Amino acid sequence: MATGDVTGDHVADAVVARTCAAATPYVPSTIEVFDGKSPAARPWRIGTALLGDVATTDRPWVIALAVQSGVIMIQAHGGETACPKLRLTYRYQLDGTAFRRLDRVAGTSTTCLPIQE
Repeated sequence: MATGDVTGDHVADAVVARTCAAATPYVPSTIEVFDGKSPAARPWRIGTALLGDVATTDRPWVIALAVQSGVIMIQAHGGETACPKLRLTYRYQLDGTAFRRLDRVAGTSTTCLPIQE
């Protein structure tokens, strides 16, 4: 989880990563963003879940989140489920009511990278 002003209203919003260790098929991480002005008991989700645009190709497993100047930065490991070798960084920004991916940077590792809860 990370906090920071995503909406531009000078109130910290919550950026939450969800991962699932499924018994059979791999389920990639997703990111949800919640409005900091919403009541804690019933938080309002902003836009749609992030990483859906890369879930089937990159198979990201989130390892770090940050918010800087309204931009959500996500670091993840991805690739083959049995031995992920991709080091991934994504940046998303709120554009109206939806998130837009600003970029995707991928590097490779010569060894398997950890994915864990």
